[in-house]
Amino acid sequence: MMRLLTIPLLILFCAACGVDRDGMLERARVAGQAGDWREARSLYLSLHDANPLDADALEGLADASRALNDPEAEIEWSRALLELRPWDRDANLAVGRWHAENGRIAEAGNRLLLAYMDSVFKLNKKEIQRELIKTAAIAAQIERATQTP
Repeated sequence: MMRLLTIPLLILFCAACGVDRDGMLERARVAGQAGDWREARSLYLSLHDANPLDADALEGLADASRALNDPEAEIEWSRALLELRPWDRDANLAVGRWHAENGRIAEAGNRLLLAYMDSVFKLNKKEIQRELIKTAAIAAQIERATQTP
């Protein structure tokens, strides 16, 4: 008898939580397009609180953090997104840049190549090519700095 009640109770509980995911995603998207990134972030945070594994909420939080010039939060949300969508272009680009800036060239290269692969699929690879060139320049600087005269 208990098993028969479990599913209806679960459905009732989920319906009672009142999160209109699609509506909130749309409102957050519209707020971001209008430049109201604080409102967008608030909506994405509400979605994330309701479901920490919501990839769309994580992507929105990374985008909002980037728009609000909060690189630490962008990296945090991008890393969380990569746990769910390891191929994500923007998340790999953000984390790859972070690795490059911190001298982790191999990790940067891996992330940028993953971003490049997704960019080829989406036909928007020029930004990734620029990042790969910048990462190669950083690698050359590190190489020169570590060589003994």
